[in-house]
Amino acid sequence: MRPLDVARVREVLIRLPNWMGDTVMALPALKAIRQAFPGRLITLVGPWAHLLAHQGLGDRLLDSPRTLRDQLDMVRRLRADRSMLAVLFPNSFRAALMACVWGCRWRVGYQTDGRGALLTHAVTPPRGMTHQIDAYLGLVRAVGIPTGEPDFPFECFAIPSRTSQVRFNPRPSASSTSTMRRLCW
Repeated sequence: MRPLDVARVREVLIRLPNWMGDTVMALPALKAIRQAFPGRLITLVGPWAHLLAHQGLGDRLLDSPRTLRDQLDMVRRLRADRSMLAVLFPNSFRAALMACVWGCRWRVGYQTDGRGALLTHAVTPPRGMTHQIDAYLGLVRAVGIPTGEPDFPFECFAIPSRTSQVRFNPRPSASSTSTMRRLCW
């Protein structure tokens, strides 16, 4: 697979994982994408996108559309720029189909669930047991985005409120990546 020409990408859309824990494990990959596209608009789409507010990982945070009306509204909002890169962390056919409908010129994802024809950069999934952190980083690396060693400069804490939201504090943690992997595995 040929590397992505990052100079031609004007906007990045990242379809976040559907589960909160997987969204947390995508943080090192999100950080690598942000570093690869400084100054470009990055849109995070997913059910847990609002948890990433104030992290500097995305400029626009959108909830996953649930109703047909919400889906059509998102299509209208996102189809404006055809120089958009979509990075698809969920391995579902629907995620790849929606990236096509949203008008993303480049679509990066693992070649699973019969969606290979919908992806411009179909990445072969890792073999054997792979930690989810490494799977997300592998997807980013496959298109030529440098990732370096993963780190977790994020600390999770609860903010007491009526809605009981959880946010991440970008304060360096004393735990190493290997410790975090043992805790998550």
